[in-house]
Amino acid sequence: MRKEVWQYIFFGVIYFVQGALSLTAVAMPIFLREHLMLTIPQITTLLAIASIPWVVKPVYGILSDYYPINGLRRKPYLIASSMLASLGWLYTSGADTYGTVLLSQLCAALGIAASDVFADGLAVQKSTAKTAGRIQSVCWGSRSAGAIATGAVGGALLRFITPQQVFLATSILPLLVLATVVMVEEKPSARRQRGISHFLALAVRTYANERMLWWVALFLFLWWAAPSFGTPLFFFLRDTVGLGAATLGLLQSVSSIGGVLGAVLFWTRLDKCSLRSLFLWLILINVAFTLLFYLVTGVGTALAIYFVNGILGVIIVIASMRLIVGACPKGIEATTFALFTGIVNLGSSVVAPYVGGQLYAIIGYRPLILVSAVMGLIPLLAFKKITKNL
Repeated sequence: MRKEVWQYIFFGVIYFVQGALSLTAVAMPIFLREHLMLTIPQITTLLAIASIPWVVKPVYGILSDYYPINGLRRKPYLIASSMLASLGWLYTSGADTYGTVLLSQLCAALGIAASDVFADGLAVQKSTAKTAGRIQSVCWGSRSAGAIATGAVGGALLRFITPQQVFLATSILPLLVLATVVMVEEKPSARRQRGISHFLALAVRTYANERMLWWVALFLFLWWAAPSFGTPLFFFLRDTVGLGAATLGLLQSVSSIGGVLGAVLFWTRLDKCSLRSLFLWLILINVAFTLLFYLVTGVGTALAIYFVNGILGVIIVIASMRLIVGACPKGIEATTFALFTGIVNLGSSVVAPYVGGQLYAIIGYRPLILVSAVMGLIPLLAFKKITKNL
């Protein structure tokens, strides 16, 4: 019983840390704009490149699965990746050029993305029919709690300290994982008898033969790659609407609170819906909701829209994960899941912000909202190909 409690504490801490990175959500764009004097397109480009480690998540899974360290496949990698994440944020606190910030953020993202994969693997290893639901509840609940707790705090801290000091404080968060990873036992496992080449050959044959996987991948990419206006919106709220850093941080927490409600709504109301009808309505609702950002004129409208956006955003994430789980072929489920989530990350964290930033430089903030809304309809083209299997 005691081991089980420590296990829950460990998963709670590691996923709380992932959510708590919202501490930098306000400090980072302000730092890039005011200290490095970057334009909004340059900021979105830097952040897009720094998100690339989230695209190659299958590599981390294969590494830990096939190359254990002293027989352990998760804990040594978790320790190394957490230290890398901490060093990345530590170096960010002292970076003063575009290149050094980009390099340090790549290190931080690599550490966090890899630790996410290793923690997921350890969660699967530790899960039983009795504890699987509890562990996942602890993981996602802790991540949401971290985001809620630090979103507003990160903005408020800028009244008293510099963005660089916020980054320095953030570098401590991954070290919390090191303090708790020793609590979890991992049984040594021998190296797999069959080599990685056999596994990759199986994956390639499966992906080549099952064309529906390609349509699902295309749908997910189009769904998540619509040009985003997150960074332009941030500076619109700050420079045009006149919101302060504390209020901008509060918006992040409000969005996370909406995300918790979105998860509850999906669990209680939407989980039984067919994916065909669910995605069709989500696509249409998302397009309509995107246009509502035209209505942001002050704190009240911003809070309301961020709250609803948090609800809708998490529902879309869970629906996407449900689609991915259903599409994964047997025998290579974990790798296929990681590949699909990598595609989602490619669209949402790399392509969408980069394209959005470039379009912002050409057409401005409000026209970008229209473009994003229209592009949100494009997934319907691939949606037709997968509806028969949903």
